[in-house]
Amino acid sequence: MTHPALRDRSCPLCGSRDAAPEVRSRRRAELRTVDELRPFWFGIDKERRFFTYHRCRDCGLLYNRVFFDDAQLGALYGAMPPNMDLVPDAAIVATQRGYFEAVAARTSLTGGYLELGPDVGHVVAEAATHGSFDSFWLFEPNRASMIGCASRPRGARPGSSPT
Repeated sequence: MTHPALRDRSCPLCGSRDAAPEVRSRRRAELRTVDELRPFWFGIDKERRFFTYHRCRDCGLLYNRVFFDDAQLGALYGAMPPNMDLVPDAAIVATQRGYFEAVAARTSLTGGYLELGPDVGHVVAEAATHGSFDSFWLFEPNRASMIGCASRPRGARPGSSPT
C-alpha cells in the first residue's frame, strides 16, 4: 500500500493510468514516509531504496508512478548539501569538462543554453567560455548550489577567484 503523503500519478507522457510495476528495490520507497526517506535522498547508502518504476501499458514509458509531490521535492532539494562538496575539486572539474566535451562534440554551441541541475556551475562555465550562446537558462533546485552558481561573475571559472 502506497503511503498517503506521496503522489500517485498518471503517465507523464500520455496520461494513462494503466501501468505495471517493472523495477523495484527490496525495500520499496512508496511504503515509507517522507521523513523516513530523507536519509536515502541525501546520500548513497549501502541499502538501495527507491520508488518502484512502472511501465505504461499505452505508450511504454518507464516512470515512477508514485513519487514526491512538488512541495516535498522542493523541501528535499532545498535542504540538500551541494553534491560536489565531498569530491576533490580537480576530479570534479575534469569530470564536468568531460561532460561538456561530450555534448560539445554533438552540437553547435550556439543559440540558447538550458541546464537542469547545474550544481555550482562547472558545465555552464565551460559553455560560456567555449560557446557562443545568446541566452542561458539554469534550473537548480538545490538552494546552496544555486547561490554559489549565481554569485560567480560572468566568465569566472568554477573554483577560480575573480580578478
